[in-house]
Amino acid sequence: MHYLRSRIAEDLDLSDLTDKLRQPKGPPREKAELWERLKVLSFTRLTTSLWSMTMLYLYVRVLVNILGRHLYVDIARGSESSQIHHEVESFGRRCQKDFLATADFLSTYGINTLIMNMQSTANEVLKFKQLKDTFTMEKLHETIMQILQLFMNIDSPNYWISYLVPENTKMDTPDDCSLLKWF
Repeated sequence: MHYLRSRIAEDLDLSDLTDKLRQPKGPPREKAELWERLKVLSFTRLTTSLWSMTMLYLYVRVLVNILGRHLYVDIARGSESSQIHHEVESFGRRCQKDFLATADFLSTYGINTLIMNMQSTANEVLKFKQLKDTFTMEKLHETIMQILQLFMNIDSPNYWISYLVPENTKMDTPDDCSLLKWF
């Protein structure tokens, strides 16, 4: 989660924009454009953090639950000689490691596309919000929800899985640690 947070902070760094806005010189039109970019990037950063941290937490929780089940079955298989346990395949150490390593996919590879799509969604929702408009907590909540709902409806209902799980989850190994096999 720390790496994900640092990637979001790095990719959506607002310091250059705020430094330019603090400079006393500059035409008003340029300042207005900077404020617009800051507005979109701020909401992009907020919604990207909210969505990605939540999804990563849920994804890791599911991974750990699946892994826990397989570890339990492996332990039970060792202590009992039931025919049911022999039908369940083993989940070796390397497979466990590869399985849990998929949690890094969002932070390493999926985050760039996620940020790009979240930014275009935020831009779409915020284009009608002006700097002079008052922003209450209700409007803030409504705006965040609009961005997230529009983001979740970009493409097919489950397209967002591509941010979390690599497309090629099949690992061609002799002991076949295919991720999809374990779901």
